[in-house]
Amino acid sequence: MALQTYDDLKETISDYILRSDAPVASFIALAEADIQPMLKHYMMEKTVVLPAASGRVVFPADFLEARSIRIGGVVAKPVSAYNAVLYPGEVGYFFDGNAVAFVGTTTFPVGVELAYYARVPSLSASNPTNWLLTKFPAVYLHSSLARAYRWLKNADAEVLEKQTLSEAIGLLGEDHRRAMRSGNAIIIGGKGSW
Repeated sequence: MALQTYDDLKETISDYILRSDAPVASFIALAEADIQPMLKHYMMEKTVVLPAASGRVVFPADFLEARSIRIGGVVAKPVSAYNAVLYPGEVGYFFDGNAVAFVGTTTFPVGVELAYYARVPSLSASNPTNWLLTKFPAVYLHSSLARAYRWLKNADAEVLEKQTLSEAIGLLGEDHRRAMRSGNAIIIGGKGSW
């Protein structure tokens, strides 16, 4: 059976564990919480422009990790919250709780372009699929089965599912690396440097 939707995943998990009383939806939700911090893939990338009325911008709700930050068209550089060393015209940033704070000579209000890795949207009856389930169904299946086998108190099966999950996440990571390295060749020195 191909795993394409939330219902397909629930049915497959039930087929594996052979327990009709199992809280399969909870296994999936817990598995999503377990794997979110381990994932980094180009399909998770988002870019938003946020208004900064002061020197601070709150992260989007699905924010996991910053990829790049531009403020007023200038690439911001990470600095210490306690001792920001900047050259004239540079803008620095540091993380402050669920926000990013800016230092430098920027005049506010200004737009902040944030490129970041976003959480994978959770599966549910109202959101039956996402890119992770479509492209890497093994990640969902094995992380959910690891949770199911923990609930069933089957330590050996849980360990095997976690090993298989590691392999599936490795394939996801390799797909990300391959995509990030594809495209134009890197040229050092420019035209006529040889």
